[in-house]
Amino acid sequence: NDEWHSSIFNYWILDNHVESITVADDRYPLMDSFFPLYFLYAVKRIVIGNNSFRNVRVLNLYELNELESIRIGESSFQPIETYTRITTDSSFRIVNCPKVQSIQIGDYAFSDYVLFKLSNLPSLQFITIGKHCFKYVSSLSLANLPQLQSVTIASFAFLNCCLVKLENLPKLQSIQLDSYSL
Repeated sequence: NDEWHSSIFNYWILDNHVESITVADDRYPLMDSFFPLYFLYAVKRIVIGNNSFRNVRVLNLYELNELESIRIGESSFQPIETYTRITTDSSFRIVNCPKVQSIQIGDYAFSDYVLFKLSNLPSLQFITIGKHCFKYVSSLSLANLPQLQSVTIASFAFLNCCLVKLENLPKLQSIQLDSYSL
């Protein structure tokens, strides 16, 4: 799908020296694929506002060696149609990002995604997941995160999760689970 190239790059000029990406509220509601970030070697922060990328089914952040924080606003990466068919190809992955310290997901974001994966994030300290996020993820694994200190999961997040694995989290101090989460 080449349409996203023209729509994104008409508004942004991105090169491998960009340190921060901020997307305002209510942006790109019809885009169906998230732009690749693999060439952004210097990016440290990704901030996506509320109600953005509503039609995107996959968010993969791989090998962003300088990335330190990710913040996704409310109802982003959630279909505009609230009663859409759940698809098995919806996935959220953050992998091989050695400096990521915090991941913050707002309420209702990724609400119908079926895959949630965090892997090789040795600096991750804080995870905050809002209400009604990742409701159709069947398993959650938080393993081998040596700096992880705090996990907060709000109401109805990971609602259909059947398997939870918490392993090798030597600095974990707090897990807060609200009603009907996990």
